[in-house]
Amino acid sequence: MSIKLRPFDLIEKELLEHSKYFSGEHDEYHAFRVRDTGLHIRQREGGDICIVEPSCLLHDYLRPEEDEYKKTLADGVSKNIKGKIKKDYIDSHSGKNALAVLEDILKICGVEDVHIPKILYCIEMHENYSFSVNSEKPTLKEALILQDADRLDATGFIGILRCAYFGGSHKQKIYLPKRERPKTYDPKDWSNTIIEHIHEKLLK
Repeated sequence: MSIKLRPFDLIEKELLEHSKYFSGEHDEYHAFRVRDTGLHIRQREGGDICIVEPSCLLHDYLRPEEDEYKKTLADGVSKNIKGKIKKDYIDSHSGKNALAVLEDILKICGVEDVHIPKILYCIEMHENYSFSVNSEKPTLKEALILQDADRLDATGFIGILRCAYFGGSHKQKIYLPKRERPKTYDPKDWSNTIIEHIHEKLLK
């Protein structure tokens, strides 16, 4: 007799199967820590578990595809392929094309249709920090929970290690002595240095 898995279990199973593509700073264990923290916050602040748990698990699911896209553009061939890139390329792990992929995953895993738009909204908004460029504050409680849980995993010893890991895997400089720190911080801009990342994200 086969056991029917819950949608959350199927999402976790899919996350683990995809984990071979993850970089260490945004791996499955980061997703699990964010999920556990998000559920803890939800116990105190309220919110729908059917939105909080899947959004926490999938918020960085398409990071590898975004990284691959950006590395392709950075390889010196960007002038040749710019404008010729397929529309389904993942240029942002929380952008329009990514959300379409995540919507399919949620449906395949059996998440109820009524919850999917809110889950996608949480993922779309999770990097809209107050210090980001052109930031729009999330209005949904579950989106704020995901954002807080994700940011908490960027603090302390783990946060510093993740920051260094991210910088190394994306070929960022530790610091540039002659460069002034930017007034605004864009987490999607790979020209940032590791020190700028620490100052503008971890220390705020």
